[in-house]
Order: sequence, then C-alpha cells, then structure tokens
Amino acid sequence: STVKWSKIPHKLQYAKKVIFPNQTASNYPLYDDGISAPANRGRTYLVDSELEGNNIVEFMKLNLMNFIISQQRFHHGLLNSMVIEQIPDIDYTKSWTEKDAYDLINLDPEEIDYIDANVE
Repeated sequence: STVKWSKIPHKLQYAKKVIFPNQTASNYPLYDDGISAPANRGRTYLVDSELEGNNIVEFMKLNLMNFIISQQRFHHGLLNSMVIEQIPDIDYTKSWTEKDAYDLINLDPEEIDYIDANVE
C-alpha cells in the first residue's frame, strides 16, 4: 500500500485514543498513547487514560462485541466505520468479562448460545 508522510501532524496525533483500523483481517482496535496518527481508513475513539484505552480494546474482543462487529462488516470484510457508534457508553476504568457484557444487555441463555456459536 501507499505510505504518505506530512510535516503537519494530525489533530489527534498526540491524543490518547483507540484506533479502529479498517484494513485488517480481524478489525481489532488498538490503543495508542499519543504516538501515532489515526488510521487513514478507520475510526478513532478518544480516551482519558491508558487503562481506559486498553479496557476498551479488551471489551471489543469479547464474543458479544465480536458478534456485533461481524454484523457491521461490508461484504468484502472491511469494517464499516460506523461501528464506533456500537461502543457502549460504560465504565471502562474496569475490565469486563464475557458474563459482564451479556449481563449488561440482559441476554437470556439462548441468545448467549447463539452469539457464542456464531462469533467469527
């Protein structure tokens, strides 16, 4: 792919953020402590701390979010950039387990089994 350089830093260059790249197979987000500019293709979610950023990354890897994200991909596998709107506004100063995530939206066992069986 083409790499482009600029003397002008992106406005989010030095911000703590979670970057959702659009050009990866897994589309997993990554935490950035203000070292990198946001991805050219993808979305950025600003955070207050490294703890919050890393907890968001781990939350997005849970089966529930993997399932939701998998439903937001385009037919060719790239992440729909609107997925950032699927991030729940919850307390990310704590880590979340699979059970916590399912309890958060009050899923019944049948729904949980369906999600767990259909996670990509």
